[in-house]
Amino acid sequence: EIDYILNIEDQIIPIEVKSGKSGRLKSLHLFMENHQSELGIKLSTDHFDTSQKVWSVPLYLVEQLPRLVRMR
Repeated sequence: EIDYILNIEDQIIPIEVKSGKSGRLKSLHLFMENHQSELGIKLSTDHFDTSQKVWSVPLYLVEQLPRLVRMR
């Protein structure tokens, strides 16, 4: 399930928080498809990765999400 939704510069960005590095993110992908979201974010202990449509963002960078999204 989606844990948070960010609205940055008219973009709706769904966020899922995972306790570990793995996870299927089925709800996140379904939300992105239904709402034509160009970006989704997985917050976890995994490494930082913005090479996919779903970014993997470490928990310690959560306060930087608005800045990171605006920079893309």
